[in-house]
Amino acid sequence: MTTAATAKKIQGSCKFRGLFGKTLCCHVESAPDRCGGAWIIRGSLVPVQAIRDNVMAGCTARQIAREIFDLDLDTVRWILAFAAR
Repeated sequence: MTTAATAKKIQGSCKFRGLFGKTLCCHVESAPDRCGGAWIIRGSLVPVQAIRDNVMAGCTARQIAREIFDLDLDTVRWILAFAAR
């Protein structure tokens, strides 16, 4: 799926809070003492919302993973795929 197609699918409709069930949380976590309880990439302080925002701005998964946040590319792809559901 292209970045534009992914962005179109999640545009305006993706609210990560409440989307992740306990069985789907291998890449994300939420803790009240970090980032105000927002969903973040596990092992980092990068909010999941920032991934969505960068896709909406036209960035590719590779750019987000490597150039912006220094994250695992598969993790970013998983989050984008999950958000596009």
